[in-house]
Amino acid sequence: MTEPVGSDEDAVKKRLEALNFTVERIQEDPKLSKPDLHATKDAEVYYFEVKTRELHAELRLKMESVGIGKTDSMLIPLDKQNWLSRDIKRAREQLINLAAPTDFRVLWYRADSSPFVQGAREQLVATLLGIRMVFGQSNGEKRIRPCVYADFADYWRYKDIDGSIVELDGLLNLIPNELSPRREAFSRSALFGILREAAVDIQRLEESDLCYIVEPNVDRKDDAAVLASLRTKYPGHEFQRFVPAVAGTTVTTIDGSGNRA
Repeated sequence: MTEPVGSDEDAVKKRLEALNFTVERIQEDPKLSKPDLHATKDAEVYYFEVKTRELHAELRLKMESVGIGKTDSMLIPLDKQNWLSRDIKRAREQLINLAAPTDFRVLWYRADSSPFVQGAREQLVATLLGIRMVFGQSNGEKRIRPCVYADFADYWRYKDIDGSIVELDGLLNLIPNELSPRREAFSRSALFGILREAAVDIQRLEESDLCYIVEPNVDRKDDAAVLASLRTKYPGHEFQRFVPAVAGTTVTTIDGSGNRA
């Protein structure tokens, strides 16, 4: 007899306890929306809200529409997703309802390993950081690079969130919010120290010429204005247009009934 599958909150609780955090589940309250977990370590206080990506319904519908014996290719969008923004907004509301000004507030996002869940990490990072892919040229080389804050980043809207953890196939990535009022304290926190090597450091990526960062006083609704701002900030780089970020997948449906034509 198999053991019952625990909740996502319990799974995160166990991960944190394995990292020597003291963790407790927070009881639900019908009158107040609360985060899922309260944790402490080295006199630091954390609140965690756990969200889960279990199914991409549209992708599943497309996959299941492929006929028996047929093969079809489809594209997975990796840009900012409005449905994810709704999850992030909800998480922010839950986190701020209990956290004191110096407490750390963290979104923990779990994605199932499933054919019907693809690109979850990239979609969340793009939504938090407002990433769009920009096509251009540098030193005679045509290239595409991620451009941070080129879209409306949820971290701009929800500065209360100190960071987000993406858990995919058991691996953890930390996306710190450099706009948080606790950013300096969070960068010295026990959690950040543990996940430092798995953290998305946009400033270091920019220094390594692996991404661009848009300045705050630019109209994100105006692509021409954003591109002009990039040309001013990065002289010697040519910026032509923004392009969709996508990943491809191929589906082949096999007749498993044993019937022969």
